[in-house]
Amino acid sequence: MREEILRILRLVEQGRIKPDEAAELIDALTAAERAPTGETAGAQERPEEEPHRLFERITRATEEAVRGINWRGIVDTIRTQTQRGLEEMRRALEELEREGWGIPRWHKHEVSTEQTMNFTLQPGQTVEVRLPAGDVLITGGFEGGRVETEVRLRGANPETLQEKLRQWSLLIEQTENGVRIQPSELDAGIEQVVDITLQIPRQTNLLVQTRRGDIRVEKLEGTLHLNATHGDVSLHHIDGSVEATTVRGDLYLEHFKGSRIQIDTQSGDLYLRDAEAEQVRLHATHGDISLERLNTQQLSAETVKGDISVELLQPLTGEARLNTVSGDIELYLPDGCDCRVSLRTVAGDIECALSCREVRRERQSFQGVCGEGRGTLTAEAVHGDVLVNLRAHETD
Repeated sequence: MREEILRILRLVEQGRIKPDEAAELIDALTAAERAPTGETAGAQERPEEEPHRLFERITRATEEAVRGINWRGIVDTIRTQTQRGLEEMRRALEELEREGWGIPRWHKHEVSTEQTMNFTLQPGQTVEVRLPAGDVLITGGFEGGRVETEVRLRGANPETLQEKLRQWSLLIEQTENGVRIQPSELDAGIEQVVDITLQIPRQTNLLVQTRRGDIRVEKLEGTLHLNATHGDVSLHHIDGSVEATTVRGDLYLEHFKGSRIQIDTQSGDLYLRDAEAEQVRLHATHGDISLERLNTQQLSAETVKGDISVELLQPLTGEARLNTVSGDIELYLPDGCDCRVSLRTVAGDIECALSCREVRRERQSFQGVCGEGRGTLTAEAVHGDVLVNLRAHETD
């Protein structure tokens, strides 16, 4: 299917997957299309079924999508550029060593200190935290604000480090909407790692960003915007809305109730437990998506390389879209759904335990209607199984 091929190419352009990984996925698509289809092999296609068949013209779409792209050339170019970069780095390190500033000496020494500060913060205001490196632990349910800080400075000269440590301070700035917290800037060649433990009112909005470190938030009601470039994000007992992104790191959310969950990670797994939201949108490039005891009628979950496992507490009457390129999809939900069902895979098996009418089943696709068909359930995998199971009813 041209749409899936173009999706893979866009992921390469965005840097989410490597060219050789894209080529591998496209090869899997082509191989699946060329494989025998058992009873359906050689059967005459019915014109009315054309809109419902998955990747019907995959070979032709593949040729159109990748025509003119030299995958081997791209891989060779990356390899050459990488080698050049390593050679330049090696020469630079040798020069630094000759001058007595080799990498082993840069962060040979470390000094540390702790600080505790109180600040004014009213319920409903916003706390903004920006760190170059360090872990952040934020807990709601307190009056005013209190921050405990542990800072570690690393560098080559112990005397310079001690002087910088005496001058170091955590900056707490009152803003129009609340408080901004960030460490003071340091000279080049000195690394600082700042771990923060923050106590704030329960009704507080958050904006947190750290380039290297984990973020953990507990017992808050508000709007959360979180960004951990290299680190995990862990959220517990949150009411409101969450928007979180990571480049390399897992994201775990449990006991959530609110309007919206939006999560994006390039390399990491996504876990949701006991969550209720009006809208849930999840995207991973390399990672699994696992949702347990989720209550929503607007769900979008997509991963490129990973499995998707979803357990819905209520019959589906809204919209649920699940997509993976390389991985399995497994969905558990109660009977009594009111939606149109469309399940597709290129290389894998399909099973559907829902009570549907107007069923049209083929080896690589399944269509049906549950109830009046007001909502939509779509699950598509390129290389993997698609399984829809009935969730057991809980008893008191």
